Amino acid sequence: MRPFFFGRTEKPLFGIHHPPSAGSTRPRAVVLCPPFGPEYLRAHRSLRELAHGLAASGFHVIRFDYYGTGDSGGAKEEGTVEQWLEDVEGAVEEAKEASGAARVSVVGLRFGAALAAVAGIERRDIDAMVLWNPIVSGQRHLADLLERHTTLMATRPKPKGYRQPDPPTEALGAPLTPALREGLGAVDLMTLPRSPAPRVAVFCNEDDPPATALYGRLRHQGAAAELEHQPDSRFWLRQDDIERALVPQASLRAITEWLTQ
Repeated sequence: MRPFFFGRTEKPLFGIHHPPSAGSTRPRAVVLCPPFGPEYLRAHRSLRELAHGLAASGFHVIRFDYYGTGDSGGAKEEGTVEQWLEDVEGAVEEAKEASGAARVSVVGLRFGAALAAVAGIERRDIDAMVLWNPIVSGQRHLADLLERHTTLMATRPKPKGYRQPDPPTEALGAPLTPALREGLGAVDLMTLPRSPAPRVAVFCNEDDPPATALYGRLRHQGAAAELEHQPDSRFWLRQDDIERALVPQASLRAITEWLTQ
């Protein structure tokens, strides 16, 4: 495992390269695109475990933090969807350089899946993509974040005279600048003009109609699309306690197996 920085000097991104295990090297690389906000924190261990499993199967794997998040450069208020799409593309280039491969695969979780899909439209070097519990509508995701934030704030003590900003300037600890709100609201995977990759797998819970509808659209667009129902128990929304994150091992194995096909 090799931590490093990449990207533009003025906007450095933090990444981790998981090289393939000895004796199992494939001429392939995988980029992992995380969620944002509180979902990033709760899904961090799952993505790390996925990276270890893929590396053990012979892949070069790149994990990274978007600009303004995690250990990457930039203040948290500087994160925008436009910038994060550039970050995904930069991570793809790093994966190609690390592996020597001309094409890579991408796994995106939640809003990371949305970013991967939008970025994939502009590229021809992504041969396979896993959309894991994807955010299909950014506008709906934003509304859900704000609803959960309002519910949480209703249970918390507040200083005298406190009034919640309207519109809210944060959601569950993640800043919501006007630029980020606008970018989130503009994302809609059902309007993408084509499939983001020749092979696409949608991994989701059975009760996720938007993800199922996205799978149908990808099939209609001619992609070799597959739909995999996995009981993830929405691990990105909760954890057992502060030091024990939930890890959906069945989904990690299924994603690894699909990418090794």
